[in-house]
Amino acid sequence: MPATRRRYVALAPEAATRIDFVVAPGEQPRADDPVDFVFIDGAHDKDTTTAAFEAWRGRLADGGTIVFHDYESPGVTSAIAELGLAGRVDDGMYFWPS
Repeated sequence: MPATRRRYVALAPEAATRIDFVVAPGEQPRADDPVDFVFIDGAHDKDTTTAAFEAWRGRLADGGTIVFHDYESPGVTSAIAELGLAGRVDDGMYFWPS
């Protein structure tokens, strides 16, 4: 497993055996069932980040988390502010618990 993916798995180690990495546009979810964890790492502009969040928000299981990569990017920061999300920043990522 590449180093980047190992770092992502470390965000949710208890789920490591159930993580499926999907490389696809974030605003086009591929899951029909609820998911516990979504990692958004896309174009980093406000509109794409907002679209990815809105696409996955309804598929997030109770108690699930959405993480936005590159929180310092102006588009990501603007999207989170516009969405009015209350979460926490850690290591350049923004964690939003449902």
